[in-house]
Amino acid sequence: MNTFLPTYCTNVHAGRDLAETEANLERFSTRVRDLVATDDGDSSEIGIGLWLSAESARELREANGALAFRDRLQNRGLRIVTLNGFPYGDFHAEVVKHRVYEPHWADPRRLAYTADLAHLLVDLL
Repeated sequence: MNTFLPTYCTNVHAGRDLAETEANLERFSTRVRDLVATDDGDSSEIGIGLWLSAESARELREANGALAFRDRLQNRGLRIVTLNGFPYGDFHAEVVKHRVYEPHWADPRRLAYTADLAHLLVDLL
């Protein structure tokens, strides 16, 4: 039995909202899953370090959609093993270098985003 689960973080793909995040998971993550298939052809699952923007996290929380989202990913052979909550917004914007740290921890938006992610993580794992 193979106990190695290849995993990669999805913040390499844009994902300003939930629709874009899901489209990129379908387009790129399933391809990565296929590329790392073992020699015996077992490409049934890879691990995902899931990045959700604040907008994506808010959309999932407001719709109570975490379990359905997790199930859609599992049906594609994508298992969430960790959650990346550092980039708040458009991590793939033209200028990211300094803005990636915004909003800072004194801003209530950062706290709300982090709380959304923590609540979602309960259902996503």
